[in-house]
Amino acid sequence: MTSVSPVETERYALRVSLLNRKGATSFYELKTIDGHRYEKFLDAAEAAGFHDDDNYFRESLLEAANLQAPAALRSFFSGLLCYCEISIANILWNEFSGVMADDFLHRGFTREQSIVFAYFDIADCMAGLGTHLQDSVEAPLERSEIPEVTVNYEAHTAEGAAQYETLNEGQKNTADAILAAVDRQENRCFFVDGPGGTGKTYLYYTIYNIVVGRQLKTLCVAWTGIAANLLPRDRTVHTSFKLIIADENRSSSMRRQQREARMLMETEIIIWNEISMASKAAFEAVDALHRDLMHNDSPFGGKLIVVGGISVRRYRLCSTEEEKRL
Repeated sequence: MTSVSPVETERYALRVSLLNRKGATSFYELKTIDGHRYEKFLDAAEAAGFHDDDNYFRESLLEAANLQAPAALRSFFSGLLCYCEISIANILWNEFSGVMADDFLHRGFTREQSIVFAYFDIADCMAGLGTHLQDSVEAPLERSEIPEVTVNYEAHTAEGAAQYETLNEGQKNTADAILAAVDRQENRCFFVDGPGGTGKTYLYYTIYNIVVGRQLKTLCVAWTGIAANLLPRDRTVHTSFKLIIADENRSSSMRRQQREARMLMETEIIIWNEISMASKAAFEAVDALHRDLMHNDSPFGGKLIVVGGISVRRYRLCSTEEEKRL
């Protein structure tokens, strides 16, 4: 069954009901508890006691830990704490903190350091939603900043040059056009189109290595975790730009004073893969975020941005409100 963030309270309550109610044949039946029909799935789930079952939250985290990357798992945990009443938050943190800190552990930090970094990453996410992690889970240690990753610029330059020589004519023309935009202040938005298997991801890697070799701070993102795993540093759009799912990705919870915002302001180039999977609202929210952070009304705050995907006609189900806007 599709996973759902607790931030989407109605969908999350529907998922909880589907997992716990046997034999239900309609949405109306799921909303009916002890003969009373509730207007919302959330109210029905609470009446049935599903939202009061702390063991269910543990099972949800266990399932998420098997399916999601550590950064996504931290985001999921922060959503649980913000939107659900959990009496065993400390127990859940002690049980799953190691899994949530895996990405920091793989970067060479000690287990203790990794757990501290994971804790304060969750705290920052919750602060953007107006709540405080320390109210539910005691901080493991005092906060320390994550050290900058040491970058071997010479290795990136050599690898980028070697990859560039293997590009076909179309890829080289695209790479040349994008690299030429590095030193100019206008016409810095690019869309890379092509069917699956035509070498778009390889092109992104080539450009990434070349520009990092030039000591330009570059961020690679994708809409889903699976697509992000194909890119350097494997970051999703939601993790990188703090899009608010409850607002249908129309806005960001990122604030200028946050560490992530400062890092984003220092970023010079953004490579966004699988753009066709993102909604128009999400794309516009990321654009608005950069304009605000950079105090620059140019697209994406004047940053060089490369987006790519497959430009095919897609159909999707729309809500009544979306249908009216269309």
